[in-house]
Amino acid sequence: MILKGSVEIYEKSSLDDEEDENKVVENAKVMTAVGSFGEKVLTGSRVRDFTVICREASEFVVLDRANYQEVMRKSFWPKPFIYPISM
Repeated sequence: MILKGSVEIYEKSSLDDEEDENKVVENAKVMTAVGSFGEKVLTGSRVRDFTVICREASEFVVLDRANYQEVMRKSFWPKPFIYPISM
């Protein structure tokens, strides 16, 4: 997750052009604070190859797979609903 700053995210295939390392890639995705990337790899659903380049000084929160899954489990796991009983 991006806490501060912004990044450009490129798919690896768009940076593979060895002819011109300075080529501007038009399909870059720009993300700013509170944006996140890499979730699909952490869930195990997909493997993607991206390059992330900071556009300015940036700060991030980094989670490994186990911590990410724990946060998701606690955030989205259905919580039991207790029905009040009046007597």
